[in-house]
Amino acid sequence: MIAPRALVAAALLASAAAGCAEPDLVKEVEPNSYFLTQDYSRFLFDGARQKGMSRAAEFCLKMDRRVLVDYVVRGPVNKIGAGTAEVNFRCLSQGDPELQRA
Repeated sequence: MIAPRALVAAALLASAAAGCAEPDLVKEVEPNSYFLTQDYSRFLFDGARQKGMSRAAEFCLKMDRRVLVDYVVRGPVNKIGAGTAEVNFRCLSQGDPELQRA
């Protein structure tokens, strides 16, 4: 059986690949689990990854929580090197034990 989180991630990636991802929008995919995309051009994925992770942290701080990034993946890339960094993250209370994991 496939884990629910993996199914959600697969659905989000398929949606982004189909062009349905909306930049600048944070989507809740499960209770307290979120997804956002960050566009980039000219193969500058690392910068988009960092900016996406910063946006996730800012989103959580607005709720007085801390970010835990589950993963960042490279979305579809076109021929001129533009694409998206896709960030899946959770917003956790400051004392949450998950924040202490390696």
